[in-house]
Amino acid sequence: MSHSYYLYCLIPAPQGENGIPELNGVDSTEVELIQSDGIGCIVHPCDGPYEVSTVDILQKEILNHQRVVDTIGETFGTPLPVRFNTVLAGGKRRIRAWITENQDDIQDGLSSLVNHWEYRVQVRFNRSGYQQTLIDSDEKLQEIDAQIAAASEGTAFMLEKKREKRLSSLTDERESEIVSHVRSILQSNSREFQLVEETAALDSISSESSDEKQDVAKFSALVHKTNEGSLGSALDEVAEVQGVSIRFSGPWPPYSFAPDIGE
Repeated sequence: MSHSYYLYCLIPAPQGENGIPELNGVDSTEVELIQSDGIGCIVHPCDGPYEVSTVDILQKEILNHQRVVDTIGETFGTPLPVRFNTVLAGGKRRIRAWITENQDDIQDGLSSLVNHWEYRVQVRFNRSGYQQTLIDSDEKLQEIDAQIAAASEGTAFMLEKKREKRLSSLTDERESEIVSHVRSILQSNSREFQLVEETAALDSISSESSDEKQDVAKFSALVHKTNEGSLGSALDEVAEVQGVSIRFSGPWPPYSFAPDIGE
């Protein structure tokens, strides 16, 4: 008999509200709703934290976890997500006691996230798509090119190095300007946002790879549902710039902005 419960998320669930969609989550186990103090906890019974043997299995189970939280969010509104592989021992009575112990923090978290969802923005550059434009518009590069054409082999080699350095500097400046512009868009259209240092496991599963494209910046943003359209439109304008692509995904439950309950 299982004496532990695996946690997915928390939702506002007044006493007497019954039923959640039929869902199988991690390890293909059916999930259920445990309620206390007007709060619902989406769980499934288990024997303890899961140990996975391969990255493929880990990614599969992370997606199973996410699918449950996504579906609950679609049904009940913005949930308070719980981190993957969070398990509480002690049965249903312990789950209800844990909710009571952390009731204020849970209610505050749920209230602060009402109608807010997480969006992920990935800025990518295809340098071959715009470096010729930089060359055509920069007088110094044009001057160096003319010098290379008239120079001896040894001098031309040194000038090529100078040209490469100049083009690299212009490229960095351009990309910095684009990223700064994306930051200003997020500032105007989100409650808060953060730079993602490493691609999250869920992103790495679905991200497209390309040798020609370089990831420059990745952001997570907490956005009110009424601002989704304006954020998407502003990012679409950035994506129209030659050599720039924007990967805009969401809405997701606010994984990056949910407080850690009970820690």
